Parts: sequence; structure tokens; C-alpha cells
Amino acid sequence: MPLSPPLVIILITTILAAAYSQDAIASPSSISSYAHCNRTFSCGTIRNITYPFTGGDRPSHCGLPEFTLTCRDNTLTEFTSNSVAYRVLQLDQTQNTMNLSRSELYNNSCPSQFHNSTLNSTLFDDEGMENEVLNLLYGCNTSVMPLKPYNLFSCNSSGANFSNAFYLIGPVPNDPILRIIYCN
Repeated sequence: MPLSPPLVIILITTILAAAYSQDAIASPSSISSYAHCNRTFSCGTIRNITYPFTGGDRPSHCGLPEFTLTCRDNTLTEFTSNSVAYRVLQLDQTQNTMNLSRSELYNNSCPSQFHNSTLNSTLFDDEGMENEVLNLLYGCNTSVMPLKPYNLFSCNSSGANFSNAFYLIGPVPNDPILRIIYCN
């Protein structure tokens, strides 16, 4: 869950205060490791990212493990959740927003392997902010539908021709027609 800026400041202040209050018992090397927490993460168009994110020059102890970023070829920032890589298209820490695209689907909506992926919604649950879910459904028997859906697209991947694929923005509706449509 992204923290609001005042909470981040309080949390960082608390962490640093606790670290420095143990100055007499902590070794100088353990205290100096927090000095690197002022570093930012930058990769391609994603610039100067701070807490709660880690990655690049930001040590793992300077953020939350769920928010580790990776830089690919010095141009692409990726966020990984449940072993699925997502390309970070935009990250605005002032607005607490992040736009993601599954890396394997960024340039091609037909993956080489089909599998479900779901982001942990509690990580991105911020009061007042809305998350949008995109569902891609492949190999559907849309022949039972009287009208072709407006969001229909073709997918020919790995020898499988899924000409009846479509997308839904938002949760899959509890519509009676969706009970008779089968998707691969």
C-alpha cells in the first residue's frame, strides 16, 4: 500500500531516529549503511524514486521488499510481483500513482504462454485512489453472443489461433451471458 507523504516522512524519521539512538551500541558500519538510503532509483524515464521503493543504488534495507524495482538495459524499469514482471510506464510519487503493463504483453497482446497474473491489491490500495483492472480473455466461444463485442481482437500465438479474444476493463461482470461463454 503506498504511503501518503506525511506518513512516509514520519516513518523515515522514526527509522532514522531509532537507528541513531542506538549509536552507542550499534557499530559504525551498521549506522553508515543508512546513509545510503538518501540515494534515488533512476532508470530511463523513471527518475529520482525514493521510499518505499528499492533497487539500483537504493539498498534493499531502505525500502519495502514488495517494492523492488529493476532496471533493464538502462532504459526499462520493471516491477515484479508473484514472479511476473511488469514494465513501469509511469511512477509519480507526489500523486502516489504507478502505471504498469505486463512486460511480455507490452508490444504484443498475444503471449507465448497463457497464465493468470494478479497484482496484490493491498499493495496498491490507497484511500481515494482507484485501481483499474484489465482482463484479457483468449479463445472464447463468442458464437453464442448475438453481437460481436466491441473489444474483440485476434491473437495468433504459438500455433494457436485465438481469433475470439477480448478485453474487459474493471472486474469481470456477473453477467448471465458470461456463464455460457467458455474461454481457453
